[in-house]
Amino acid sequence: MPALPEAVCRHLGQELGAAYANLPDPSEPECLADLLGRLEQVLAVQDAQSETAFRDLFLAIMPSLLRFALSLSRDRSLAEDLVQGTSLKGWRNRHQFRPGTSLEAWLCTILRYSFYR
Repeated sequence: MPALPEAVCRHLGQELGAAYANLPDPSEPECLADLLGRLEQVLAVQDAQSETAFRDLFLAIMPSLLRFALSLSRDRSLAEDLVQGTSLKGWRNRHQFRPGTSLEAWLCTILRYSFYR
């Protein structure tokens, strides 16, 4: 693509400069700051509700996780250790879990990788 002549570039620069000079002050208006504050409050409540739902589902999956660990290890003590380690890893990395996917499958994957290591 050929470059524009210098005169055209200067003219466009002047036109753009004039257009941007008429824009309103970019500082944050009061109503926007208030709106952002309310949005943060709503998101905090949703995060707390989401955290509670995650915890409840997490705890409900533990018996299935223990059965899976027993099927892999055939040893109750090792299975309990695997579940405990998986629980710690899963809880610590819960931010990496993708909502809408299967939490049980995610935890079973963590457990399986732990077992084979």
